Amino acid sequence: MEVSRYRGHRRYYGGLHWRRLGAWQLAGFGALAIALIAGLVAGSWYLGTSTGPATPRPGGMPVPGPNPAAPFDPPVSGSPSSARSSHPSTPSPSGSRSPSPTMSAEFSLALSASSGPVTAGSQLSFTVTTTVVSGTPGPLTLTVASLPTAASASFSPSSIKAGAATQATITTAAGTPAGTYPVSVSATAGTIRHSVTYTLTVNPGQAVLNSGFESGLSGWTAAGSASPVDNPTHGGSTAIRLGTTNPSGSTAIRQNITVTGSGQLSLWYRMVCDDRVFYDWFDAWATDLTTNQTVWLVRKTCHTSGSYEQATATLTAGHRYQIVLENRDDNHINDASYTYVDDISLT
Repeated sequence: MEVSRYRGHRRYYGGLHWRRLGAWQLAGFGALAIALIAGLVAGSWYLGTSTGPATPRPGGMPVPGPNPAAPFDPPVSGSPSSARSSHPSTPSPSGSRSPSPTMSAEFSLALSASSGPVTAGSQLSFTVTTTVVSGTPGPLTLTVASLPTAASASFSPSSIKAGAATQATITTAAGTPAGTYPVSVSATAGTIRHSVTYTLTVNPGQAVLNSGFESGLSGWTAAGSASPVDNPTHGGSTAIRLGTTNPSGSTAIRQNITVTGSGQLSLWYRMVCDDRVFYDWFDAWATDLTTNQTVWLVRKTCHTSGSYEQATATLTAGHRYQIVLENRDDNHINDASYTYVDDISLT
């Protein structure tokens, strides 16, 4: 190894040479190195890829954190210190959006007639029409309220959507009281409900229901042993037999009517009785429910006839009556009494 020829200027170590440096020069190099390191740290913080608000580090210099606000995003409403995220919202756990609430369609309701008459014991019909005003048509619930006693209502078809029509039928019974009734017809869809008033006038019934017993005992209230028969009959294919061909005790049938015409009540009967009227009999009467007076069609009788006999009575127009037909048998062996009845009319 060769040592420097010139003191204080150069030295050679293994072919390399170094310039002698003074203390001020070493201090300058140190300051430069510190400045470079500080610049690199600051640059990595500013240009870093992490996203989020900075968190302070010891010494006061901020350190990048997650999710910084985008430069031009406005603050989220209600959170002045934060910025709206530019990332898509996280889906719900099921992976689908919550369903929007279903809105019922607004609709109007109209009737083909605002009023109508019906005779007690019969029916009438009218059309119910709905029209969509806005929204999507949905199913409607149809109802009729404030009907008179013993009356009912039905719809055909029974279920419709807003925008469709249906036929309403009101059915009355023979016992439906005469009068005028404001009936409410309603249609409901969700929370939307519309109603229209139909004025129903019930006129007193005149006809005797199932007067020829072609429908068995329909329209009649029976107690004891009453049964339809096809022989012997007075008219049609069926009559009613009160009692049986064996000893049976008492049997009666009854029906309420309202007289609107002249009030002529008539019936046909045929009795089989081998006893005395003290023990067995047939009788028929009409009780005036207005005055509680009794009008007789047949007073107690016991005889055997080979054909039908007619019985009549005059009733008061405008009054309500209860018709009662009774066969009495003392239930004694070998002398059963029974009666056939057919074709009851009220004119």
